[in-house]
Amino acid sequence: MERRFKESLSFDGNRYSVGLLWKPGMASLPNNFASAIRRYRSLEKQLRRDPGLERDYTTVMQSYLENEWAEEAPASITLGKTWYLPHHAVYQQGTTGRKCRIAVHRGTSLNDRLESGPNLHVELMGILLRFRRFRVGLQADIEKMYLQVGLHPEDRDACRFLWRDARGGKAPKEYRLTRVCFGLTCSPFLAVQTIRTHAEKSQHAGGKTARLITSNMYVDGLVLSCDSIEEAKKMVEESRSLFAKGGFNLTGFVSNCSSDPKSDELSFRQPEFDAEAQDTKRTL
Repeated sequence: MERRFKESLSFDGNRYSVGLLWKPGMASLPNNFASAIRRYRSLEKQLRRDPGLERDYTTVMQSYLENEWAEEAPASITLGKTWYLPHHAVYQQGTTGRKCRIAVHRGTSLNDRLESGPNLHVELMGILLRFRRFRVGLQADIEKMYLQVGLHPEDRDACRFLWRDARGGKAPKEYRLTRVCFGLTCSPFLAVQTIRTHAEKSQHAGGKTARLITSNMYVDGLVLSCDSIEEAKKMVEESRSLFAKGGFNLTGFVSNCSSDPKSDELSFRQPEFDAEAQDTKRTL
């Protein structure tokens, strides 16, 4: 599996790209266009009933096209490797409020033909124990991790979808994703292994920060601690720089330190949480 990943991985100097992990010897994909158009029309009815959802959905779709995370699909298709992804809205509560995200339905026909890859999650208990070693805690996330990894053109037809951004009589257009798609069975492995590979390259060059990153990343979150504010600021600068070289944006830094954001070049914000809340979560 790792060999196949390395063979498909490429870097153009700005961004990494990968191919989907197709199972060897699998049958061709069936034509699911009729099913996809029915589900898309059902989605449009839902959007018309909820103007707020329609506005949020349209904004997200426009961002996909403006950021070139998706492109208009060519008229010709790749027989046996073309699949239309039904999609829907998922709202998530983030640090800056409630956000709308587009998720694809897990199509069994497509996912049945893809390898999931090994579980690359670092042991959570080890991360938490290392986090408690030093005084200044740091946490950050890779912004839109999946969408920062490109998808090779030969696999994009397997990630087609339908969309029209305005009401009217025009037929929905066909688009296809140019980045790794959240919802495919191989996507977690592809995204995490790409980040690991990038960090390991820096590690081989003698980077201490890279070594810390590879052992303290949990999916798209970096969780570690430093012995002083000065060391923490240096870690912020170096980790941001390391990820930026691979096309990733490390953002949303949170710390327990009380430095004054008005006087610090790199400011920190206190984490916000309800100390009286009784619910717990299993993920970071």
